[in-house]
Amino acid sequence: MSNTGIITKTSNQNFQDTYTKLKGIIHNNPNLKILLELDHQANAASVDLTLPPTKIIFFGNPKLGTPLMQSGTLTGLDLP
Repeated sequence: MSNTGIITKTSNQNFQDTYTKLKGIIHNNPNLKILLELDHQANAASVDLTLPPTKIIFFGNPKLGTPLMQSGTLTGLDLP
């Protein structure tokens, strides 16, 4: 696999337990804010297609990200 900047970890728990734990860790960190959640499996099901459980949590720190975007709005392409 090439160096894409994406880190993949294998969980010993099932998908939902892993997702719930990760979401809780982010939610309980006062420096982070969950901005958006996407459920690709549910979106696929809405058009009668199937996917395995596939969710994305967009999270960030607006206090740190906003000044970066103020200095260059294109920075928002790299931030949630």
